[in-house]
Amino acid sequence: MNMTVQQRPTKAPCSSQPGASLRFEHIQAQQRDDLWLLQSKGLATRALSCLIEPLPGDRVLVAVDGEESVILSVISRSGQATVSLRPANGGDLQVSAPAISLTADREIEVQAQTSVMLCAPFGAVEAVAHSLTQSVSSSVVTVADSIVEKARNVHLTADESIITRARVHSVTADQDLFMDADRINMG
Repeated sequence: MNMTVQQRPTKAPCSSQPGASLRFEHIQAQQRDDLWLLQSKGLATRALSCLIEPLPGDRVLVAVDGEESVILSVISRSGQATVSLRPANGGDLQVSAPAISLTADREIEVQAQTSVMLCAPFGAVEAVAHSLTQSVSSSVVTVADSIVEKARNVHLTADESIITRARVHSVTADQDLFMDADRINMG
């Protein structure tokens, strides 16, 4: 039986080939919004795909290509420090999926300098809480086909006036109805 054996060509290890190499580093300090000092004393930028903003002390995966170092990923962080998601290019962050759920053991905080919009044009927006506080510096406007409110007690206070207007207005009390004013005008 005749057999020919061919040997496959061997490749040199990745580290000896030209191009990018990967290595683990630790962040020493943040130099600017987009530049970090590494433990090896080199400077690195952050890849667009690395949404977690690195902090001093973080262990990171860095791609090095010649003089350029880019943080690809935050691998670990000591303690329970806050993780901040922020796009490397300073752009907006959009999350899109059929359903999104945010769950927290303590609290969820949503902040914006100009506006927050909750929109469900074909569904419902529900708020369920033990207590609900609204603090508005200008106006509250509610536009709806029907408004139904039910409470054990309702207290309305205004420094100047309360105006209600309807084609038919009904005020009903099971026991007593009190009206107290310096002057009462009817009709």
